[in-house]
Amino acid sequence: MSKKLSKTAFDERKRVVLMNIEAGQLQTTEDSPSSSTGEFWSSLLRIKDSNDVYEPFVQCTICQQILSYDVKNGTNSLKLHVQNCTKKINLPKSTMPIDCYTN
Repeated sequence: MSKKLSKTAFDERKRVVLMNIEAGQLQTTEDSPSSSTGEFWSSLLRIKDSNDVYEPFVQCTICQQILSYDVKNGTNSLKLHVQNCTKKINLPKSTMPIDCYTN
C-alpha cells in the first residue's frame, strides 16, 4: 500500500474488502504473482475487481483472514502467516476432559 494507514483504518479497509468478496464485487483467485516462487502461495488467494485489477490484499485459505500484500514489501509476513496456520491445524487435539488434569 502506498500510504501508511492507521490500524483502525487498515482494519476497516480489510472489513470492506471481505464484505465486497461476500457480495461478489471482488473475487478471489489462485493466481499467484508472476514473480512468486514460494509454496506458501498455494494457501493464499489474491483478490481482484471485475476489471482484473488486484487489491493490495490476499486471503488465507486456511483461516480465511484478509492479509495485506504489496509486491514492493516482500512476502515474508505472508509466508510466516501460512506456516503458523499450518501448525495450528496440524496440532493434535486433546480428547481428555479437563477433570483429568485437576486433583
